[in-house]
Amino acid sequence: MRVLLDRVGHPEQKLSFVHITGTNGKGSAAAMISSILIESGKKAGMFTSPYVCDYRERFQINGTLISKNKLTNLIKKIQIVIDEMEKKRHFVTEFELGTVLAFQYFLEQQCDVVVMEVGIGGEHDATNVIPPPLVSVMMPVGIDHAGILGNSLKSIAREKAGIIKGNPVVSYPLQAPEALEVIMARCAQTGSRLVMPAAASIKIYRSDLRGTAFRYGDQEYFVPLIGEHQAYNGAVAVETAKILGVALDTVKRGLSKAQLPARIEILRQDPLIILDGAHNLDAVKALCENVKKWNIPHLAAVVGMMKDKDVEEVLFLLSDVAEKIRTVSIDYPRAATAEQLAEEARTYCDDVQALGTVQQAVRWVLEQQTPVFICGSFYLAGEMRHFLF
Repeated sequence: MRVLLDRVGHPEQKLSFVHITGTNGKGSAAAMISSILIESGKKAGMFTSPYVCDYRERFQINGTLISKNKLTNLIKKIQIVIDEMEKKRHFVTEFELGTVLAFQYFLEQQCDVVVMEVGIGGEHDATNVIPPPLVSVMMPVGIDHAGILGNSLKSIAREKAGIIKGNPVVSYPLQAPEALEVIMARCAQTGSRLVMPAAASIKIYRSDLRGTAFRYGDQEYFVPLIGEHQAYNGAVAVETAKILGVALDTVKRGLSKAQLPARIEILRQDPLIILDGAHNLDAVKALCENVKKWNIPHLAAVVGMMKDKDVEEVLFLLSDVAEKIRTVSIDYPRAATAEQLAEEARTYCDDVQALGTVQQAVRWVLEQQTPVFICGSFYLAGEMRHFLF
């Protein structure tokens, strides 16, 4: 990354950032913080991953995706540099390319602030070449990408806390104790001020398929994102906005306009179709906890997953909220086949069927007269959303 940035003039050094890491909730936090910044009159860039339907979703300014022509032209320019680097055995990954494209695009468009998600981890992530950000945001740390980041919460938290560089830090209020210990140690080491909303000061008074209304401190907020966990994500966004100097009324308006696809997203109302990119154990737990509270009758789950995820545990959780499970093969090298998932699901659920391809799954969903929710992977979510939204 540094070699590549040297050759393109270090655009990241001329930008201001809010840097977000964590296992889950990064996208929600990014969407809320960006919406607040837009409402405050800032020109806000947002770089997120993964995308759901369109690669250009990764590069947004004030909610608008980069144009196809602009993206193509930027890639053509940087490809010349990459070709020269490869002659000297410096090989650039797709994510590294995307990160540098984001820096160049947001600088060219003169963004006031860039809300940037890490790809994986933190300290060694391609995005962590940025200077100390305005705020580092630590969303909940859980076990994911264990083969890369480590098999314990502490080792994963240590990698993610590498984005803390002496700047203010906002942590998710229900951070696991082992992760919080690491975050606090990193803050002490770097002289960073840590802000963590008190979970007891967050009161959820409505959480349904219209969104989440909550009280934090002495103020009331509403976010149109679904699920009780969005109240805690919202409190993180509120504290981040305070550090950025955004007025309270603006914060409220910004939160109320936040949008994010494939996070407990309602695609259709009658019959109900819910889409969620939940792809690891913590995310699926949050999804199932919310679904239980809504008491949706005769619910079916459609699931497609990567085979290196917690397949058994996820299917067990889904069987507790769904009367029937239908499995899908995602067209991706690491994906489990529909038959593999179905075989495992039959351990926990009596009504299981392998649907095969995404197109077959779409046809099945559209034939149903009862509610369906779809989860297991952002790759699945993106393909299903393309056909169903």
